[in-house]
Amino acid sequence: MIRWFTAHPTASNLLLLLFIAAGLFSFPALKRETFPGFRPIEAEISMAYRGATTQDVETAICRPLWDALQFVEGLDGGNGDVARHASAWL
Repeated sequence: MIRWFTAHPTASNLLLLLFIAAGLFSFPALKRETFPGFRPIEAEISMAYRGATTQDVETAICRPLWDALQFVEGLDGGNGDVARHASAWL
């Protein structure tokens, strides 16, 4: 086949034009995505509230954040922890 294309250079150029035309014809139908379509399995939120007690962190951060997260689609559950250093993990 290579021998035939070297003997007929016009045929190889026509084949090249055919490939370019096929690529240009199919270009508008290509699927393009900016972000991949996957959903994260878990998320972690950590926050420090210096100078506050654990009760302050619970009422000022954990409860309002948990109330806001109730409306997130696909959220199955969660747990929260308030550390001694007045930081929270949800």
